[in-house]
This record gives sequence, C-alpha cells and structure tokens, in this order.
Amino acid sequence: CYSFALYEKATEYGCVCHHMDKIVDTGSIIAEERFNIHDFETIETLKFRTYVFMQALFQKIIIQFVVEKSLPTSKYNWSRPPFTRKNYEQLTTITREMKDEEIRLRVRATDYATQGAKIILGGTEFFNKVSSKSPIA
Repeated sequence: CYSFALYEKATEYGCVCHHMDKIVDTGSIIAEERFNIHDFETIETLKFRTYVFMQALFQKIIIQFVVEKSLPTSKYNWSRPPFTRKNYEQLTTITREMKDEEIRLRVRATDYATQGAKIILGGTEFFNKVSSKSPIA
C-alpha cells in the first residue's frame, strides 16, 4: 500500500494490527498508529518508517495483553476496500496519453528495488529502469 499512499499524495500513513479474516485487510482492527508523510518520501523511506511504528505498536499491544490479559479495541474501521494486485498493475502502467504529472506520480509510486513502472508504446511493454537513489542515503 506504500505505492498507493504516494500516488494519492497522502499526507499521513500508518500501520494496523487487526484480526485475520478470509479477505485481506478486512478483520476487526485492534490498534492503529499513524504518522505524517514527508514530501521527499519514497517507497523505501515510507516502508522503513512504517517498520518503526509497527515495532512500537507491537510492544504496546503485547504489554497490554500481558498486563490486562486482553487486546486493545480500536475505534477505527477499514475506510476502503483492500488494494489488489490488479490495482497495482494498473498503477505501474504508463501510456503515451498520460500527462507529465501523472507519469511522475506513477514512477514515484512504483520505483523500488526490482519493481518499476512499465511504459506501453505501440502495444509493446518497456520497463522503467529502477533508480537506486535514496533521499536519505
């Protein structure tokens, strides 16, 4: 979901602890931690910052469980359907008709490790060379 947050220019992000259900990201929420997204954020920076908040959330939940023998109950509910692989594949596709800003958003939202946007010209797919730059390296 990092990609979608960057693509949608979200101003905050977070992590969720929830009960597992048959459908991904639909189980009742136990707890949630949110934080601001910076303008320089990439998938990599957002991922690692999320890991920090996940660790803190885990510790908070475990301490409560050990002390009170119960899990927290969140006031939050899922606000949208889960993103799918198909949604992501659509996000990675760049076509000739797209405006420059749309292309920049899609490249930013999909530029990570061995992944990246694909450009379709004349029915042929070309894959964007993924950058290795990081704003905090």
